[in-house]
Amino acid sequence: MPKSKKYKVLGVCTDVIKRNGKPLKGRPYGAIGWYRIVNPLKKLGATIEMGPGLARDAEDKKRGALAWKKKGDIWFTKMMDNENVDHLIRTHADFTGAKIVLDLDDDPNNVSPDHPEYDDLLDRKHMWDRMIKIADHVVVSTEAIKQSIKSQNPYVTVIPNAIDPAIWNVKKKKRKDGKIRIGWMSSGSHMVDSPIIEDIMDELVREYPNVEFHMAGMISDTAEGQGWIHHKGTDGYEPFPQFYADLSIDIAIAPLQNNPFNQAKSNIKWLEASMLKIPMVASDVRPYLDIQHGKTGYKASSPSQFKKYLKWLIENEEKRKEIGENAHKYVMENWTIDKFLPRYQELFEKLMDKKEITVMTAITGGKDDLMEQPDYKGVEYVAFLDRDVKDSQWKIRKASTKFLRPVMNAKIHKVLGHLYTDTPYIVWMDGNCTLKQDPKELVKLMGDKNFAFFKHPGWSSIDREAEACVRLGKGDVSEIAEQVRTYANPNGLNFPLEAPHCEMTAFIRRNNPETNALFEKWWVHITRYSERDQISFPVVFHNQDWATIPGSVQQAEGHPDFPGNEFFKYKKHKL
Repeated sequence: MPKSKKYKVLGVCTDVIKRNGKPLKGRPYGAIGWYRIVNPLKKLGATIEMGPGLARDAEDKKRGALAWKKKGDIWFTKMMDNENVDHLIRTHADFTGAKIVLDLDDDPNNVSPDHPEYDDLLDRKHMWDRMIKIADHVVVSTEAIKQSIKSQNPYVTVIPNAIDPAIWNVKKKKRKDGKIRIGWMSSGSHMVDSPIIEDIMDELVREYPNVEFHMAGMISDTAEGQGWIHHKGTDGYEPFPQFYADLSIDIAIAPLQNNPFNQAKSNIKWLEASMLKIPMVASDVRPYLDIQHGKTGYKASSPSQFKKYLKWLIENEEKRKEIGENAHKYVMENWTIDKFLPRYQELFEKLMDKKEITVMTAITGGKDDLMEQPDYKGVEYVAFLDRDVKDSQWKIRKASTKFLRPVMNAKIHKVLGHLYTDTPYIVWMDGNCTLKQDPKELVKLMGDKNFAFFKHPGWSSIDREAEACVRLGKGDVSEIAEQVRTYANPNGLNFPLEAPHCEMTAFIRRNNPETNALFEKWWVHITRYSERDQISFPVVFHNQDWATIPGSVQQAEGHPDFPGNEFFKYKKHKL
């Protein structure tokens, strides 16, 4: 990370090549490790950890949480498959204050039953789900993956795989054998795609004696045909560009079955072929939407179309050159790593943006719908709900279930908000409010006071507040009656019923010991007497000095007591 940054990133590359269950010497990484961790993060100055390597002992000098924290404030990792490692990394991150970013390059929710490792992947699905949920943020390579997982974690950013031209500065071998080589760079997950091209490759090899079909990587043993030439892939991604160039491929193919798992894949095979100016025929599926048909490649929706476009390219050397040149130019203009590095930086800066203000609400019993709010720097939104909400800017927390009445399960978060955040300031607003401006303006308004409230527009009287609650059916009548009698009893509190009164729909407060103790005292009154916080407020906050937020929460045209205000927009409760 550039020196001007006040944070460090640790990239955890779990894509380590193994043989017989053991990492190869030097811990070489595969293509996913290169594109998603090693290359982009190294360019941003991150430290790279090869393999999971997280010790249970937080103080382990090499692999413990404290060692990781020295290397990075943000832990950017691929999926970890060890049982319960999600609990370990989340606990260690919470212990050190680090942020977890999980990177996904495949859709974990739509693995095809035809995938060669389907059963094994299914066995690990519960671990994947937990890793997604515990991450502070998830980075994915395609929009399709984002749509698949956003119900599990709404904090998702799409950063595509991108080409680094520096590693593709390789030379292709010149051949004089008159052969035309069709190449397929494959892997284990693509074994199920071979039926798309098996028959037509046999036909093309028979029809054109000068055509060879070259396959590299992990290919099914059943994928055999006359004139098919297999190549073992590289141990790690670093030597791959030169390996690909040395194959001297004339035409590349990328067959993909049209299923949800494949639709979430990236266009990396086309990008790599384009860097060597190799024209490609790819399946007409979502990953290859960016190919301009007939200009930067061909898109085939059936085996017969694959055969047709391949024949065109076999028979036309000039067209092969034209398509390859066009594709190379397009990729260099649109898909190089430098164009996507700012997305990483923006994400990291957002994650490390120190929050100064927590805007908090709670909605229980279906009283309101959670409303979206403006984005402000240094402000986080936390909502306590008794139902699920998907894809929200709010950090969703489960509302309390301690009480039988939904209103009390919401009010505990309102009064004891300091138990749920460590930001210096807390803005409370009921679920029917929307911010109209940056809450830092409320901090300025508060000045050196510990809190700021709206003055009640109707009265400054405990008994009138109690009467209004009874008239409107808010609260238990017997509880309210006992509360007012206790406050007014000369042998009890002997508190004057005429007292400064405030409206509690929205307010701002500091998160400090003095204020927290006062709000905890307020909570004692609410649980001892009635749930109506505006009745107990004057008693608890007696002799306290607070700032007044100008205006009123509600606005009624032409009504002097309800002029509205410049900070919050109010609408009637749904229920």
